[in-house]
Amino acid sequence: MQKFLIALLAAVLFLPVPAHAATEDFSARGEYVMEENDSQDHAYGIALQEAMRQASQQAAVSVKSRSTSSDNQLTNDEVEMVTASLMKIKEKKFDIDVMADGHLLAIATIVATIDIEEAEKMAQQLLAEKAKKQ
Repeated sequence: MQKFLIALLAAVLFLPVPAHAATEDFSARGEYVMEENDSQDHAYGIALQEAMRQASQQAAVSVKSRSTSSDNQLTNDEVEMVTASLMKIKEKKFDIDVMADGHLLAIATIVATIDIEEAEKMAQQLLAEKAKKQ
């Protein structure tokens, strides 16, 4: 019996422990003004891409800035922003509104779960790769 308990305890100790990633939910909205020849599915697709971009920007942004001055005057000011993420869309809703000018506005609203730690790593990798190319 004692050997059984020891074996059971050893088995429990070596079970894989689930990793808890730092995930967060983000709500975002994307819009697309439809043109005459646009299909509703096409417009919804573009609005969805915009909503996903908005959620990604809310989640993980890496900002790098460079400023150059001469004689206390700003001569060059660059800001580089990189965002990257892997997301799982939990909720997705599409609507169509009529704008004041008569055009149709396709709207996509999402709730997406994003792994913040992974997104930050991806953004840093993108910045490092870009720096190598310069």
